[in-house]
Amino acid sequence: MYKRFYSLFSKDDLEKLEERERRQTILKIRQLTFPFPDSLNIKKMSGKSDLYRMKTGKIRVLFYIDHELKRIIIRKIGFRKDVYRKLKN
Repeated sequence: MYKRFYSLFSKDDLEKLEERERRQTILKIRQLTFPFPDSLNIKKMSGKSDLYRMKTGKIRVLFYIDHELKRIIIRKIGFRKDVYRKLKN
């Protein structure tokens, strides 16, 4: 079973969201397992090794999969217009 971990940055990102968006995002993250459930909108990001994105309304959750340690590492959480740009920095 894969365990979920938050990076320090993703915890900060989560705290910046409004309460309703935060609750919705946390509920989706709690459903996140590997292999991915069909109910979640998850796609592998092109050009990135083991980086995935999950949609939750206007919010995107970017995460890595570490298959050796069986971990899902939440890297970035934010609005679609900002989250990808912030990842490059």
